[in-house]
Amino acid sequence: MKSKTKNILAALLAGVMAFGLIFIGSSQSAQAVSKTTSFNYNTGSVIAKSYIHTSDNYKNVYATVELGRSGTWETAAYCKLYLQRYTSGSWKTIDTASGNAAYGKKLNVTFTNIAKKSASTRVKVKLYNNWDHTDLIQTVYSSKWTR
Repeated sequence: MKSKTKNILAALLAGVMAFGLIFIGSSQSAQAVSKTTSFNYNTGSVIAKSYIHTSDNYKNVYATVELGRSGTWETAAYCKLYLQRYTSGSWKTIDTASGNAAYGKKLNVTFTNIAKKSASTRVKVKLYNNWDHTDLIQTVYSSKWTR
């Protein structure tokens, strides 16, 4: 009799665990959003078609700055990235990152542990002279998405 009761309890426990994995676990695995925004990077000497790629998962937001070339001119920039969320009528910066990007050398950054708030989100990128990080050349924005 005890063996039969243990088997029933084990089967019941396995059923509850399976239910939890299927239904509760799936609520945390959000659909990844991936967007690419093109822009014309104007260095002052040349204009090169360039891109901001963004994507996210449940915890993180990823951004890539990809600079283009114009003819034989390869472009480069020091980039400051601002992860922004639209709240109370304005864009608020919630995290920042920076680094160098150049033609053929993408800048990849990860914004970690970013809460989902069901609000519009974007990445603002300030492009600076690669040699003088205070000389602002251009500011561009990624496409918006809801996170």
